[in-house]
Amino acid sequence: CGRRSRGSSGINAEYGVYDPSKINLLFQQWVEVPLSSTLNLYYLKNIDHSMQNITASSDLIPRVYEGGFEVWECTIDLLKYLLSNPHTLDHATMVCDLGCGAGLLGIYATLTSSPPPAVHFQDFNSEVIKNFTMLNYHKNCSTLTEANVRFTAGDWSSVKLDHYDVILSAETIYSVESQHKVLRVLQ
Repeated sequence: CGRRSRGSSGINAEYGVYDPSKINLLFQQWVEVPLSSTLNLYYLKNIDHSMQNITASSDLIPRVYEGGFEVWECTIDLLKYLLSNPHTLDHATMVCDLGCGAGLLGIYATLTSSPPPAVHFQDFNSEVIKNFTMLNYHKNCSTLTEANVRFTAGDWSSVKLDHYDVILSAETIYSVESQHKVLRVLQ
């Protein structure tokens, strides 16, 4: 059902769907994002200890830590937009959550579309994908049997994306030097 990692922490690692039997969510603390009376999303409150030394000093360290363990305000704003415009994803069969971090945009697309589109979660840091995105996906989507998801980590200068019907991204660019990379990915 998924691809194996090409490297445990490599910059261009690709991860398949996790093995749910290896994920222990019992002692995790979660933040609830109430979007409507019928839809709440959850994301992990405490990050893995291996990244705490990086994230303690700054929200962003270019080319080291790109802010993926944060849920930025515009992500919540985009979720609210999608909720108030429910037909936005109606015909999407392939969706990319670019610079996914927590993965809430891709999780939303998975949960609210019938059938769920194929969703590609992409972030700069493999640690974010393994220790944040995949756990959040599992917490929100573990009961889905027909979901088709893919997780990829890497710098946009070397990431090759497929053709997507919809690319969701929020607060992805914070530096001028990243603009050309994002443009290349979107072309």
